[in-house]
Amino acid sequence: MMAPKKELALALDFESRDELLEAVGRLGSARPVLKLGLRLVPHLSKVDITYLKAIGFRIFIDVKLHDIPTQVASSVRTWSAFGADYLTIHTCGGRTMIREALAAAKGTGLKILGVSVLTSLDDSDLRDIGVTRKLSDQVLGLVEMARSEGLNAFVCSAQEISFLKEKFPDIYLVTPGLHIDESKKATDQKRGLHYREALALGADMLVIGRAIWHSSEPDRSVATVMGDL
Repeated sequence: MMAPKKELALALDFESRDELLEAVGRLGSARPVLKLGLRLVPHLSKVDITYLKAIGFRIFIDVKLHDIPTQVASSVRTWSAFGADYLTIHTCGGRTMIREALAAAKGTGLKILGVSVLTSLDDSDLRDIGVTRKLSDQVLGLVEMARSEGLNAFVCSAQEISFLKEKFPDIYLVTPGLHIDESKKATDQKRGLHYREALALGADMLVIGRAIWHSSEPDRSVATVMGDL
């Protein structure tokens, strides 16, 4: 079986529909996956998503669902109807939540991505919220639990790619917190890495946002990254 194609998810952490459309217009013919998060999603309608898909983009909705199972399942159906191609959920929501999210997505083409430990957290942060396992053990434990319920696509930091790929060779990994310039690392990502290092480690989807938008030529930066995939 062929390995899945590597992809770039371009994070659009804007605060208005106009900013989104202006940014997309600067991409030329490039068609990365568009990652839309909590800051931007409330400003968009289904018409906006339909337009983006009509001009060739796939949509990654990054809202990290974490609620009772029935609420999450209902939300999964809503996002599928909205046009999402990828959708994040928190694996710490538990087995039943994961199982019902996957059931709601079945047959829709929507890919559920499990978040284990946010890339903004480290061991000290986990202790503060009552998690006694070290970070790598927490990630592994959540991934193992979610896989037992049928989920096999996860969001992880670049530092977790190697041991997850070694233990689960067929796993699909989405890696945020990446940069394209060592001098411009994101200050709120404690476990980030250069995107080429993440690729070498086995990341399947790279998530890059500010590093591209803050570059002098975002369209060229996107072309460079996509050319490396």
